Amino acid sequence: MYIKNDSEYNNSRQIDYNRWSSAKEVDALVNELYVYIDSRKKAAYKNALKTLMLDLYQCYLTDKKQYIGYYRYPGYYKFKVRIDSSDRYIKNPHITFHFLVGAADMLIERKLVKNKTGNHFEDENGDVSSAISKMRAESSLVLLWKKHGFTPDMIHKFTEDDVIIVRDLPEIKIIKSRKTGKDKKIKVKKPFQYVDTDETDQLKDVVLAYNRQLDNTHIDCDAGCISKPDRADLIKILLDYDKDPIISIDLSSKHVHRVFNNQSFNQGGRFYGAWWIGCPKVLRKYITINGEPTVELDYSGIHIQLLYAMEGINYAAKNADAYALDDGVPDRKLNKLILLTALNAENDTKARDSVYYQLRKEGKLGFYKFNTSKSPITKKLELLKAKHPDIAEHISHGEGIKLQYLDSCIVEKLIVYGMANNIPMLTIHDSVICQSKYADLIKDKMWQYYSDMLNTTLKCNIKYTRYIPFSGKVIGLLPIYQKPSVDYITHDILYNRYKPSKQVLSQSNISDDIIAIDTKATRTDLCNTKCRHNARIINFKNNYRNYLGKIIVKLVTSGNTEKLRIAG
Repeated sequence: MYIKNDSEYNNSRQIDYNRWSSAKEVDALVNELYVYIDSRKKAAYKNALKTLMLDLYQCYLTDKKQYIGYYRYPGYYKFKVRIDSSDRYIKNPHITFHFLVGAADMLIERKLVKNKTGNHFEDENGDVSSAISKMRAESSLVLLWKKHGFTPDMIHKFTEDDVIIVRDLPEIKIIKSRKTGKDKKIKVKKPFQYVDTDETDQLKDVVLAYNRQLDNTHIDCDAGCISKPDRADLIKILLDYDKDPIISIDLSSKHVHRVFNNQSFNQGGRFYGAWWIGCPKVLRKYITINGEPTVELDYSGIHIQLLYAMEGINYAAKNADAYALDDGVPDRKLNKLILLTALNAENDTKARDSVYYQLRKEGKLGFYKFNTSKSPITKKLELLKAKHPDIAEHISHGEGIKLQYLDSCIVEKLIVYGMANNIPMLTIHDSVICQSKYADLIKDKMWQYYSDMLNTTLKCNIKYTRYIPFSGKVIGLLPIYQKPSVDYITHDILYNRYKPSKQVLSQSNISDDIIAIDTKATRTDLCNTKCRHNARIINFKNNYRNYLGKIIVKLVTSGNTEKLRIAG
């Protein structure tokens, strides 16, 4: 028997088994609660209870209504046997099914948590899905935290998170479609258990140092002060959502990791994990760093540029629009989607199907009149190949994952430069967000590292010319309190990984005129200082670095009018 899905439990995240603390206040509460567990295995239950208690506390600080999901199935806890993407952060050896679920049962019995046992759910359309068990703190547990003097800075990790993830070669798995009942094939990429080397240690050192910098930086989104035009755009975006018209931003999700593919450290490598990577574009312009406005800088068509550079051609010098077609349907955005999708696809059919699925997901098939046929997508792809004959052999041949590695190396250099100069930068694949006052300086570094990539990796020979010749002196003019004060990264890491190349490998036809860097739209008004954004800045300055909260942007109906409700 199926029951209707309750949207209350949709606001959840999976438990983080890596929570830990050495604070005496935490140990005191664990000792107080342990007496309600009837077992002689004192240490094991205490360790499981500590992890559970800390994750419930962190969840409460972020969003008082959010649940944490956990498994009540013994097989899931055989971590040494079952390794998949959902448990890559499990580093705590004290976590087992018996002790963690036993600790959870004690909290449930004492009515310290509200619990929802996992079950099958049926939504209003009749689609059936399953859900794991979920719990959140009751007021009685909150009172215990206050009694024992819990503070956010008591929350730590048992061990460092695994920040370098390598995926295995894809496997084909056959599953049954819930809609048709027929078998369908899907690709599954499991983690690849690589061996640590000096190179992987260097990769980890940079990401761990970057995460330390992010921890010491207030990164926020001033959603409460968005302009009327942007509110209208946000309403349009939410109206396209299939289910709940809600955008949820967990400001505590600041750490990143790199993901490589196909057992290779030369494929993929982009940064994932932080909340701003999935933040809608209309809200990204309201991201603040240390309370200051930001700007997003984006390489213009970097994958197209890199493919041409591989052929010894400087596409930027052509001064052409890579996505423009004169085919009677002058839709640059659609053409861009098709071409960039094809760069990542293995063949034309998969590229076409992927574009079709994306348009269907966005509800735009009718707009483009693609409801009855996919052939217009195929025709456009053929025209785009004809527009780019010099790189046509790379299109629909899975080159995108190799190009992602090249742009991730450029971004990694930008990150290291930012750490060395105490300039926090947020990465979104091949673009970066920085404080507006550093925009010209960061543009210079983006051009410099792009030209380095062409010279050293793609064997080109170009000369880099500064965009703003004296931009480097910005650092020297900063007030003393804005200069580097935290040792995020050691000099050895900087030198060994980023020592300059002294030799140009070969000649090519690339000229001095290289890639363009776009500046995304910026906000037109500043924070009114009366919103929760300003309050969060104050909390951060008080060293509550784990307490950043959550921003909820929800679409509500008032009469016949759709309005936004922004909380957090």
